[in-house]
Amino acid sequence: MNMRFLVTLGWLALLVWWPLGALGHAQLVSHSPSDGASVDTAPADIRLNFNEPVTPIFIRVFDATGSTISLQDAPKMAQQQTVVQYLPDNLTDGLYVVSWRVISADSHPVGGAFQFTVGNTERGTITTDALLADSAPVQAERLHQANRTLLLLSLLALAGGLWFPLHHTGLTRQPEAQRAVQQWLQWLTYAVMLTSVLQVLLLGWRIGGSQLTLAEWLTAMDIARSTPLGRSSLIAGASALLIFGLNGYIGPPTTMAMAHRLARVVALLMVGSLATTGHTLTHTQAGLAALLLSMHVVLAAYWLGAMPVLWRLSFHGNTRTLAYWLAQFSRHAIWLVGVLILFGVLLASLHLDAPPQLFDSTYGRVLLLKLGLISLALTLALVNQRYITRQLRRNRHDTRLWLRITLAVETVVLVAVIASTAVLSSTMPPNASNGSHDHNHEHGLGGEPVQLIENAGPYRLIFDMEHSHPGLNQWVASFTYNGDVHAPLAVEVAMSLPELELEPRWEEFTKLGQLYVLETDSLALPGKWALQVEALISDFDKITFHLTVPITPR
Repeated sequence: MNMRFLVTLGWLALLVWWPLGALGHAQLVSHSPSDGASVDTAPADIRLNFNEPVTPIFIRVFDATGSTISLQDAPKMAQQQTVVQYLPDNLTDGLYVVSWRVISADSHPVGGAFQFTVGNTERGTITTDALLADSAPVQAERLHQANRTLLLLSLLALAGGLWFPLHHTGLTRQPEAQRAVQQWLQWLTYAVMLTSVLQVLLLGWRIGGSQLTLAEWLTAMDIARSTPLGRSSLIAGASALLIFGLNGYIGPPTTMAMAHRLARVVALLMVGSLATTGHTLTHTQAGLAALLLSMHVVLAAYWLGAMPVLWRLSFHGNTRTLAYWLAQFSRHAIWLVGVLILFGVLLASLHLDAPPQLFDSTYGRVLLLKLGLISLALTLALVNQRYITRQLRRNRHDTRLWLRITLAVETVVLVAVIASTAVLSSTMPPNASNGSHDHNHEHGLGGEPVQLIENAGPYRLIFDMEHSHPGLNQWVASFTYNGDVHAPLAVEVAMSLPELELEPRWEEFTKLGQLYVLETDSLALPGKWALQVEALISDFDKITFHLTVPITPR
């Protein structure tokens, strides 16, 4: 058997069984003081207990006037999964709001807020706008996602471009094509080095927020560098730098060949670093997820890397060589894309509890889009094999133009596939836990009532609030289906304040006949709150309504 094939197979096996940890979004399991707690004396510290090790970013405490409580030390890890923030001794009686942010094992910032009262003072409300200035803008998330797409594209194209000639040795007999491909790979190494550094910088921006001093910015960068995504990005950048040196080495033919083989090995390790990020391994079947993800990435890299090589051959290669290697790749691409679709379906089964989640969740819809794009690429591969290759062998003069068109379309499809992958990596799967549900049943306060109506297809939500001010509130929700009263099995609501970038806080409604009632004081701060109301219609169907509720000071 060909020794080169055995070596390649061995490295693929090494990548598949690379030791990977179970990564996922961190969840706050408990905290002290508890949300809504009333304590006689000020606590000595605040403790946050998570379901996995985290990296603390900040814990901020605000009093009822909106002033920030001065904290001497940064939050620390008291135990492997517990974050502690020591409080000053001079806390007076009154309401306090705690805002926190940590980094989970998969490098996603996770944050939230809760409140507690010291002494017998009645609960007040925070009326300050200062809280709105310390969060990273939405642009940081968008730039981070765009840069991640570019990093994935350049990294996979670089690795695949190095692997493709490994099997298609006929390229070495085409000096002009080989030089063109080497130049293209050189530009890809530049792209990987640049985007990998930007990845860490943008991650630090997301972690620390927009209003940063130089010291805070340096701290955020250090935290970003230490996260799995940060480490993976730095590995990618360092690997690209090493590949740049190995691939450009000039010396004796034997030494050059060895350097090029080593560059391919480094490329394999570089792609392997991608498997240490994202939430693919949040599932309990982590071994299966590791296998599917690793093979998914390797096949995608080989496919994407072949595009620029074939493109260069369409200009510089002779017709016979071009037809031969196009036929070879098209034959590979047909089974390769089929395997990618199969792996995609299997990966989806790990993150979706039921088929309807493909249509009623953002994660599911993006996943469907990705599978559709891959199917389109399969169609293009069939066109190349069944039509373009035959026309090349007949030496039709316009065939190269049609080949470039199909390659360009296939490249655009691949870019869209990678972009959808970047979106999936930062989108919570539907079967991810929503975290703990806090219940707080007390008597409501008077005020001007508010009614909101939202439609979701044939379903309608009628949402009534006792008032639109911070503090204790009573909500009543009712539902109709095509105009008739409908009673879901269960109703939950997630409350978040986008200006603060606080993670949603979930609470559950109590069913009273055809109505659903919730008494809560979760909206303690003024601002435009985003409510996500989820109604469980059946065991397999869930309807989501999105509301925006302006909360104004009294």
